[in-house]
Amino acid sequence: MQRYAIIGHPVSHSVSPKLHNAAFAAVGLDCHYEAIDIDPADLGDGIASLRSSGIAGFNVTIPHKKGILPLLDRIDDAARAVGAVNTVVHRDGVLTGYNTDIHGFRALIAPFEKAVNGGTVGILGAGGASRAVLHVLTTSFTPRRIVVLNRTTERAEEIAGEFSSSPVPIVPESLFQDELQELVSGLGVIINTTSVGMKPYTDASPLEQIDFRRDQIVADLIYTPAETALLKAAKEAGATAVGGLEMFLQQAAESFRLWTGKEVNMRKLWEGLE
Repeated sequence: MQRYAIIGHPVSHSVSPKLHNAAFAAVGLDCHYEAIDIDPADLGDGIASLRSSGIAGFNVTIPHKKGILPLLDRIDDAARAVGAVNTVVHRDGVLTGYNTDIHGFRALIAPFEKAVNGGTVGILGAGGASRAVLHVLTTSFTPRRIVVLNRTTERAEEIAGEFSSSPVPIVPESLFQDELQELVSGLGVIINTTSVGMKPYTDASPLEQIDFRRDQIVADLIYTPAETALLKAAKEAGATAVGGLEMFLQQAAESFRLWTGKEVNMRKLWEGLE
């Protein structure tokens, strides 16, 4: 039996084990997928242990998507451009990192191409997921401007600097500022890449006490719960609210393909699990 996993901290909330185990069963593969919690301070030892165990592959979630880079043998060009990895293939003793969040986010945002192109897009957060979002927005779309809002301006400035060669202006901002309402009101599309609002802290929102416009599009990459506090507030204001399920399913399907070479309908499997 081949082993697969998702690593993160915390990671017990992840539904990836149920989804991928269902996928392995659907295509008749003798494989098992599990969740492994690795503290950031122990990431080096954790990856070494996974390598020696012979694990066939694993997903990477918060907060390891960037920290894992120097621990891998090879990094796919797209993942290197993003500066974050969420999928690792272990083959012939070599750990190769990929970023399937790119594939997933592109599928999520494609229906809103008209709003993105020529508009001002706000990204909440400056972690690994935000890097994939920035990569897609600056290579597959043509927004007029991108604003990165983070709790610490320094992190927002850091990620803006990493994408400084982009033809799209990227402006770093703090989520903690007196003019936040005015700033958010000027955004056509808002994308939450943080974990704020994820189970079990479902009452939290990265944009507390913010009034949304009816013509705004608010997307949250969180998929559990399906409707976060952020999306609920957007929907109540009449804005278009988009959950992260499509991105999750698309990136999961791409990870599965990289590991096994097989295509699966993750949405059908998800509906069966529900």
